[in-house]
Amino acid sequence: MTAIATDGVSTPVSYNPAHFTHLLSPRSMAIVGASRHEEKLGHTILSNALSGGFPGPIHLVNPHGGEILGRPVTPSLSACPRGVELVILAIPAPILVEQARIALARGCQALVVLSDGFGDLDAEGAKREETLAKLCRERDVPLLGPNSLGLINRHHGLNASLTVAYPPVGGIALLTQSGAIAAAAMDWMAAHNLGLSKMISPGNEAGVTMAQCMSHLAHDPDTSVIACHLERITDGAGFLRAATEASRGKPVVLLLGGSSEWRNHAPHAPEESLPDGPAIFGAACDRTGIIQAHDFQGWLDALMALSLAPIPQGERVAVVTNGVGPGLLTADLLARQGFHSVGLATALAAPLKPMLPHCANLRGPLDLCGVAQDHHYQATLRAIEQDDQIHATIAVITPQPLTRPVAIAQALLADGPPKKTLLTVVMGGARARPGREELETMNAPCYPTPERAAAALGALYQYGQWRRRGPRILGQFTVNRSRVRRLIQRHHVLGTARLSDLAAKEILFPYGIVIPEGETATTLNEALEIAERLGYPVTLHLISPEIHLAGGMETRHVDLPDPRAMRDGFDLLTLRFARQVPEGRMEGVFVEKTMAHGRPVRMGMIRDPQFGPLLHVGGTEPTSQEETVCQLAPVTADEAMAMLRAGCRQQKIHNLCAEMNENELLGVGEVLQRISQLATDFPEIRRIDIDPLIIRRAGLPPVATECALHLKPEDSSTP
Repeated sequence: MTAIATDGVSTPVSYNPAHFTHLLSPRSMAIVGASRHEEKLGHTILSNALSGGFPGPIHLVNPHGGEILGRPVTPSLSACPRGVELVILAIPAPILVEQARIALARGCQALVVLSDGFGDLDAEGAKREETLAKLCRERDVPLLGPNSLGLINRHHGLNASLTVAYPPVGGIALLTQSGAIAAAAMDWMAAHNLGLSKMISPGNEAGVTMAQCMSHLAHDPDTSVIACHLERITDGAGFLRAATEASRGKPVVLLLGGSSEWRNHAPHAPEESLPDGPAIFGAACDRTGIIQAHDFQGWLDALMALSLAPIPQGERVAVVTNGVGPGLLTADLLARQGFHSVGLATALAAPLKPMLPHCANLRGPLDLCGVAQDHHYQATLRAIEQDDQIHATIAVITPQPLTRPVAIAQALLADGPPKKTLLTVVMGGARARPGREELETMNAPCYPTPERAAAALGALYQYGQWRRRGPRILGQFTVNRSRVRRLIQRHHVLGTARLSDLAAKEILFPYGIVIPEGETATTLNEALEIAERLGYPVTLHLISPEIHLAGGMETRHVDLPDPRAMRDGFDLLTLRFARQVPEGRMEGVFVEKTMAHGRPVRMGMIRDPQFGPLLHVGGTEPTSQEETVCQLAPVTADEAMAMLRAGCRQQKIHNLCAEMNENELLGVGEVLQRISQLATDFPEIRRIDIDPLIIRRAGLPPVATECALHLKPEDSSTP
């Protein structure tokens, strides 16, 4: 096997950095459709632009002229100075293309289209959108939209958006496909003092795409965390490359919405049952280092932790609390995230003990008791900072009779920002709120419940693991590519897209996937002799150059237990084929040993129209797609094993995990790698099914006993 190191970014996403300079840091801008009516978008965009602190000139365009908000209004774009860098269009779609032509002719360097009524509406709108995109491409001018919420650059004083909330300057970049999600997220960020660097809404992505935005933000010095919300994917491969590139330098937190809808409408063959959207995106996140949030609040909580706290270097967590109940609850929640709740080292606990209330317990969760005051928390945190065996802290405050939440909050950060990860929990209502607000003012990650803090710490640790992982080493097995290429070309000539069991095995075998022992027989007597040598039961496969003409006829007989059944099976295959294909030539049968012993598992590959080859493993009788574990190809040996262990841990592949030793698991992982290499080498393979793969004892490799393979038609444009 040949080992090849890869960083997962084969080709960077193509984009022009200057385009984003024109969009996000323009020297001047014009708002076409500026309105004096507060209920119109043209008024909202103008009000935001004026209040955002934009340093350059802002030109207002409205055919009625006059003044709006004390600013002079130009009646037409043609009357504005030439070379306005950024033009924002907030006018009805039917008249917008003509205004875009004028803007481009007068030297604008970036267009933002807030209006809807394009590809989001109907076929006529789609034509209008393509005309707009073509105009911009011809001039090499970036187009954001149509149907965009706009954009914000807090570090440049640019608020060219339709949002109302305006978070403080900070490091979180928001990249979203939903204006409502963006508005809600920024409102929450403003309420919790979380800083924003950029907000970009690509809208219909007629010009600038999500992948290009991601690539730009990956290199943006003002951005430390990328918050991404997706409802659809237009370039899955590009998005994967951009996300991997970004994750190498900063966290990317994904919120996925509407996955069931776009997955149901994805372009794929009718007979192909793709895993659902969340499963595919889960595989994409595993590959790229994206942290996937499963709900809106979890998304925001992860953003708070990742933007304000350092990454923990391990899984040992100290829980500091003024109540044993909340401490034990937090410890349990941490255990579910894979953390270990630990106490202080004896050498540090001994001198600390006299400084705490007599009821304090420093062995498990560090319970300072209900009488704990601010100096008790501060002394405990100082000791934790000195303990090399503790990697993170969750400080829990509950509003007990003697508790002063604000004073404790101030004490937690009295010595400056902690070197280790510190998340805080202030539980309760009215009495707890001032403590939370104080912590947020001091830019400390603060949560109202232990559940949310534990999940946020899990996001921090997940990203740390991604950053610490070594290079991906792809194994390249010695295979017979030319043999597979010839077989595929032959099937293309014959027009065969769905390959039968035997034909599929012919393609799998050159890639080292073990298939059942068997031999070709040209007569019944030869078939009987082979069956005696192999041992019953056996399976008969019909062999003919015209087998593709057999239609829906069954071209094999399985599990034949004895010579009599062999004779009947041979005669039936011969008779049926002669009737179905009168001009066909039967060259014989392939006699195959039936694998009767071992544990079965189902695995294969299906080519997702956006993300490419998707490997899957599941039980042989799944009741739902949730019982399948997925990973994107190509996979390394470590990734194949992690995929299998995740399935075992999540109870998705019960029969695979039962009494499985390490060598057997490695054998299954190798089959996954070989399927991965085959799917990567031959994009024309649309689907591979092995159902079942029989896992054998005594060090014998797994055997692919029942196989099917689908090819993409040679002249097909379907992915």
